[in-house]
Amino acid sequence: KPAITIPVIQECSNTYGTTCVKATADSVEVNCFVRDSRPAVNLSWTLRTHGGDHILPSNYRNFTTDNVTYTSHVTAKFSFWKSSVLSLLVCLANSVPLNLVEEENVLLIEKEMDYTSLATPIRRYLKIHSPMHLSCIDLGLNLVIWKWYLNKMLLKSVCSIFQKSNHTHNQKQGNKLEDEGSLSLHNTLVEHEGLYACVYDNGVSGGVVLYDVLVMVDPTPIFPVIDGCNHQQYCVLEKQPQGVLTCSVLGIRPKVALEWRAFREQTVIDFTQHQFKEKQMGDLYDISLTVNFDFTLTTQNKVTVECRAVGENAKLVSLSTKIDLLFPNARKMKMKRIKRGNTENEGIPMMENDYSEKAERFIKHLKAKYDVFYDSVQPIPYIKDRMYCVDKVFVEGGMEYMTGISGGKEQWDQLISFEELVKDNCLRRKRRILQGEPGYGKSTMILQLLYDWCKSIPTSPLKKVDVIIYLRLRQLGGVESIVSAIRQFILPKDSYISEDDIKDILKEMKSVLVLLDGFDEYPDQESRKTDIYHIMKKDMFQEFKVILTTRPFCVPKDFVPHSDRVRLTGFGEEARKKYVEMAVVGTYGEAVDRVMKKLIENPVLGDLCQVPLFFVMFAHMTYEKEHSLTFNSVTCFFRYMIACFHSHMKNKMSDTIVTNLLENEHKVLDRVAFEALSGKNQKIVWKHEQLRNQLGHEFYDQYLRIGYLGRRSITYSGYIKRPRPYSVQYRGSFLSQNLL
Repeated sequence: KPAITIPVIQECSNTYGTTCVKATADSVEVNCFVRDSRPAVNLSWTLRTHGGDHILPSNYRNFTTDNVTYTSHVTAKFSFWKSSVLSLLVCLANSVPLNLVEEENVLLIEKEMDYTSLATPIRRYLKIHSPMHLSCIDLGLNLVIWKWYLNKMLLKSVCSIFQKSNHTHNQKQGNKLEDEGSLSLHNTLVEHEGLYACVYDNGVSGGVVLYDVLVMVDPTPIFPVIDGCNHQQYCVLEKQPQGVLTCSVLGIRPKVALEWRAFREQTVIDFTQHQFKEKQMGDLYDISLTVNFDFTLTTQNKVTVECRAVGENAKLVSLSTKIDLLFPNARKMKMKRIKRGNTENEGIPMMENDYSEKAERFIKHLKAKYDVFYDSVQPIPYIKDRMYCVDKVFVEGGMEYMTGISGGKEQWDQLISFEELVKDNCLRRKRRILQGEPGYGKSTMILQLLYDWCKSIPTSPLKKVDVIIYLRLRQLGGVESIVSAIRQFILPKDSYISEDDIKDILKEMKSVLVLLDGFDEYPDQESRKTDIYHIMKKDMFQEFKVILTTRPFCVPKDFVPHSDRVRLTGFGEEARKKYVEMAVVGTYGEAVDRVMKKLIENPVLGDLCQVPLFFVMFAHMTYEKEHSLTFNSVTCFFRYMIACFHSHMKNKMSDTIVTNLLENEHKVLDRVAFEALSGKNQKIVWKHEQLRNQLGHEFYDQYLRIGYLGRRSITYSGYIKRPRPYSVQYRGSFLSQNLL
């Protein structure tokens, strides 16, 4: 038996994995050997196509030097057919006795040519970390080679050969060659940019498909940043009629050009002395544009200007920031109207009051505050440093509105969109109550409304709303006046806008929406002296539209008769899938199906995952774990969730000395939570010192740090009362451990 048990091909100029490759411009002589065998092995060359093998004229001989073993040799001359670019030659060992050697070895013959001159590259833009999928031509493919060029230099063959009859795949650099000959990559990085060539042949004719792959990276933040705007997409700046403006796009790829312009064509403003700066930071670019502006030709006191991306790459990502420039020294002047013939006061200007300017500043303050709220959504509670903009994670679940009462039972009908909350189609009253169980997304939906208003989403019904007042009711203990609450919890401390100013501003607004979040957490819900009570009773702000959120057990009966009611019903199949696509995987296709399949494999969680909060945690946990997760009960799921809390803390503390994480020592907390939740008067809030003493200081501090206990500040009459009360963040987990 020979030492090498496969026919040896001599002409390998390159190898793709285990495949022997020979490049030639026209014709080539090929040789194949089997050495030191007894008996001799009969060898021949064939050309393999999708239609079968074709014997090539070959010259076979064998010889021996010791009259014991033999060397078998076959040679053939091969020339490409006119339209072929790839051919697969096979050295066959015929009638091998006793399985001395493998029956065949293959040689891929590649025609030498400049493939980049044969086809026009297809430009393909891919976002970083997104999947890449490049298709080849399906002609009953027999052979496929993918090549990867950068700056016209061949880096490597990304994958080697694809044979439809015998799937020979050689994978490299994380790439995958699909069965139809397309090339895929799960996680595209900047280093994967370049020219990709798919060289294909079906045994009769062949060709090449070219892709010019460019990787895009969205800037951070994903809009031009204006100097003086504190990283907000909308702001108001006070300026002199002549001044300087600078906008920047940070961490983008590919580069874009920037342009300053007046948002309205009729605005007379000149931009001069354009200074364009570009700074490369690794694979990314920081771009900035500074201009001088001149607004001295008009008497307007406000103008809207825009910084936007322009040029060839601007179409890849919509980048625009609009700001209002206020010119305090350029008041609008109105000429007093007088009767004809009365010239006593002709030409004397009258100054407008400055409430409009204060209103602009008031709206600026609101949007700046709301930006902090909607840009820091935390879908995975135990990972506190992973935050998202609400627009990246909000998915509509089921919604219903109450149509009446029949037979003593409430009647509900479906709402098609969360935007119906602020429309007047199904809901007719100015007061609206949004109810939902814990974790169903009431607060997240309110934050999405804030986002749509702050960003002036053109399709949103909120584009006609002048002002939104958003208050978290848990903060308003002891604060009876809503104007005081606005001044204290929304406006910055150094704002010169007074409570009287707020009253005047709200009076001059045509459309105001008031969002009151968390009535079930409102410390003064029993009081009839607060503005919140009078607003919901329509004794105040009668023309304002008001939305109050609460849990079902805490729907205020005093407000129900003159309020429309809406309830959240949770995530259905489509909402779950959409969330996975948008917030977990970031794409469509197999990755989404894998996550959804894991939910099917855990039927015990079906009802539980109707609760958006629990489904979000399940989706993120299962996607981020490579191994399959199986839960036999709800208790198993919650125990695994607890483990995730502790695991994340261990990872964050991997560079420090940790003696005891108390992961399994929560019996006292189990008992405290169980007793509070199973009694007649359910309790979810404990005073700081009381709970800390019950649980022990070390345990309490640690579970607060990992995120299992949530801290809340309760404000009374304008000051923060110490000690602070704290609440258990996941009441159902402890309950499940004791009941199931």
